[in-house]
Parts: sequence; structure tokens; C-alpha cells
Amino acid sequence: MGPLHLSNNVTTKAQAKATTKAFLGQTLGAKKSAPTEPGTDKTETEVKPAGQSAWGKTAPITAVSVASALAAPTAHTAPTARPPAPSSDTWDHVDPAKPVGLIDWTPVPAQGAAVEADASDQIQSNWDTVTESFDSMGLKETLLRGVYAYGFERPSAIQQQAILPVASGRDTIAQAQSGTGKTGTFSIGLLQRLDEKRRTLQVLVLSPTRELVDQSLRVISALSEYMGVATHACVGGRPVAEDCKALRGGAQVVVGTPGRLLDLLERGALSTRDITTVVIDEADQMLDVGFKDQVWDIARAMPETTQFCLFSATMPLEIAQLADTFMRNPARIFVKREEVTLEGIRQFYVNCEKDGFKFPTLCDLYENLDITQAVIFCNSRRDVDHLAEQMVAHDFTVPRFHAEMSQAERDLVMKEFRSGSRAS
Repeated sequence: MGPLHLSNNVTTKAQAKATTKAFLGQTLGAKKSAPTEPGTDKTETEVKPAGQSAWGKTAPITAVSVASALAAPTAHTAPTARPPAPSSDTWDHVDPAKPVGLIDWTPVPAQGAAVEADASDQIQSNWDTVTESFDSMGLKETLLRGVYAYGFERPSAIQQQAILPVASGRDTIAQAQSGTGKTGTFSIGLLQRLDEKRRTLQVLVLSPTRELVDQSLRVISALSEYMGVATHACVGGRPVAEDCKALRGGAQVVVGTPGRLLDLLERGALSTRDITTVVIDEADQMLDVGFKDQVWDIARAMPETTQFCLFSATMPLEIAQLADTFMRNPARIFVKREEVTLEGIRQFYVNCEKDGFKFPTLCDLYENLDITQAVIFCNSRRDVDHLAEQMVAHDFTVPRFHAEMSQAERDLVMKEFRSGSRAS
């Protein structure tokens, strides 16, 4: 089941409940999960089915993470244009088979809607080599063991196309939806190119958030289990002394956020002398206003021969053009706009005219759907706290997650959520 969004447009609580039941009728009727795409990164795609809970009843679930750090749906999950909400006078003319309150929120642009220019629409892919098995990629034996030990059986579509250009040292721009094996793609490619006998820093991976840094590090560490590669994460909120110690100790692959990596560069703790590859993950965010200056400063500090690889779920045209200014004849691999959303995922939103209708609607969903874990996004930290308090009062197990929490608190929440249990 795909994302469900609760917005304000249902006029009464009864209509909200009816709308929810309509949603349940559609989703429960198609409850069989879509097959996972081969080669998919487990940390990106695993959607755990869920336990029950009821409005006003005691039925605790494993974990519901209420978060504001990513308040709105990201570009790769939200539709290009939201369908218009029904007007209040349409309720008298609702087809019972198609309740107006339930909107199928599929990522198809509305007619006449303004659509942001996408690189895949105007720049042609220039790499069409497809390798259909990991055995045919010429990977090191130790890396290949790690690939199969991690659970990959055959490469996904993006892996079939993008691993080889990365592994060969060619600059690469690849558009790949989160969940299609993007992290595995650049991880396998950079590990194939790495010289594990040289105990110096050779690879930088830049990610926009601490959580994405940790995710990428886990994938790289698991894939390199039989290679003996030294890896390290550099993020804000953790002691700089630990980063300096790891770099002096011969870390070969460093994954980090731009701010911390730039700080280490300016301190002289991070040497760029032997860096051969820089991966910029979520490039649409990293080269946007928030991180662009930091990424540019890091890129300028690299040796002229450094390979740059950009991976992103979406690739706005201006970002692809900007990347060309520091990349040399990059291999371009674009997934068409209509193929970006994962097959088997449908998105819905339930219209709720008043905020007060949202919580009962949410409880109705938990009463009828099998949900053991979920992430609920809110528009503000205050909303996160308020919703978490409501859910705790109704016997939900709910850790909250937002930017005002310390890094240690956030790390604990993520650890508990991944394990499905709360610390005592």
C-alpha cells in the first residue's frame, strides 16, 4: 500500500468515516504486496505490514514514528499535481461506488498543470549497456560474495545500467527512484573501483541527512564485508575528534553530510590527495540552494582526475546542466518520468475538512488495516507532539522524531524503529 494523505475537505465526521471505509475497501481488496524488484536495496524498500489499533480501544502496535523532519511528501513520492478537492455541494451527488472523499493520488500530472522541466524529458540517456547478472559484471570475487551475502540475487534495472560506468571510473548522472536499488548501485560501483590494499581515503559519499548517511554506510559496509574495507560516517552532532581519528587510521570510504565534510577539509583533517570517486546522493537536494555552496567548495577541493557520480530520484533540468560544469562527459542514465514511481504502489488521500476529523480517521485505518510499523509526517513540530500525545493516550507505542531532539535521541528512535521494540 502506498502513502495515504489526510487533507481537509470532508464535511462531517460521518463522511470522514465513510470515506475511510471506502479507502479500506479498495486497499484491503488489493492487499497482496507487489513483488520486490530484484536487486532492490533492503534498507530502502522494506515495507513492514502492520498490527491493529482502534479508536478508543487498547491495541498497541509495534511502533509508529511521528516525524516532522520531513514534513511534506518529497518530490519522488508526491504527485506532480494534486487533484482538485471536491466542493461541499457535491456530497449529495456522490456515486456510492466512487466516494468523492477518497482521491486516488497517482503521480500523473493534471491536464494543463505546470510541470517542472525534468532532465529525462530534454536530455537523452547516452548509456545503453545493460548487464543482466552480477556474475557478468566482472566484479571482484570478494565483492561478489558480499553482494550475494547481502541478499541481492540479480541486478535491478538501474543496477544493470549504472554499476559498470561507476566501476569503470566514468562520471555518471543517474536518476533512480528510492527503492530501486540506487544505494546498492553506487556502492557496488565504488567498491569495485576501490583499491583495498591502499589504506588511504579514496571515496567520499555526500548525503543530505544523517539518517541517509547511516543508511548508505550500512549498505557499503555490508557489501564490503569480505573486502576488509575501512568505512566511516562523518556527520554533525558527533565528536569531530572521532572523525579525525578515523581519517588518520586509514578510512578508505567516508560517507558524510556536506557541512561536516567541509569542516574537516578546512581543518586539514580530510586529505583529498588520494580521492578517486565522489558520489553525490540525492543530487536534486544537494545541488539546490541549501547545500549547493558547500558541495561546490568540496568539489573544488578534489583532484582534477576525480570521478563524480550523481544519483537522485528526480533530476530537474537545471541540476543536470549545473552538474555538467564539474563533470567530464558523464554517462547519463535517466528513468522516464512515468517510470519513476515504483510499480505496485498506489497513493491515496482522505479529505478531512477539520483537523479534528483526522485522528479518528487515522484510528479507523489502524482498526481495519494490518499495520505493524508506519511513519506519520506532520507539518510542524507542534503537530508532531500533539499527535504523539493523542496516540499515546489511545495506547499506541509512538516515538516522536523532529529537529529539536538531540542527535542521541534521534539515533535511539531510529534504532528502536528498525528493531521494532522500545528500550526499557
